Amino acid sequence: MLLYNEKYQQLDADKIKIDLLNSLNDTPAPKSEQEVEELLGDYYQQAHQLDMKQYDLASPSLVSSKTAAFSLSGIGRTVLSKIRKFVCSILNAGSTTQDIIDAVLKAISSIIPGGIIIEMIVKKIVSYIVSIGVSKFCPVAPSSK
Repeated sequence: MLLYNEKYQQLDADKIKIDLLNSLNDTPAPKSEQEVEELLGDYYQQAHQLDMKQYDLASPSLVSSKTAAFSLSGIGRTVLSKIRKFVCSILNAGSTTQDIIDAVLKAISSIIPGGIIIEMIVKKIVSYIVSIGVSKFCPVAPSSK
């Protein structure tokens, strides 16, 4: 898994995991899923702009100023849905914080443009999942009896 920071410098995934684990208690969790969606929408847009800049491409804004809040929320909802689908396919109620960190980083590295890690946002996403628990984060499929 290749991860980069905002300066497009390659990061050590193991070091990121350790930093996330060690700073999780100091990171306030978002209070709602809507807040997570907004964070992810902003994160996606920032990563997109950084990725475009890395390849010397014109970086048009993803959204116009008039629709920014709505569109970023929509992007965030889609990103959260993809993270949830991946994370919930490999985690369960017995998963550890380390398992959650590993799963979220793997999901983000494949969803966010350029595998860019904005550490404060990733900390908040992990903190949110840890605070509500895997059981609440992952929808339970109805049993077919």
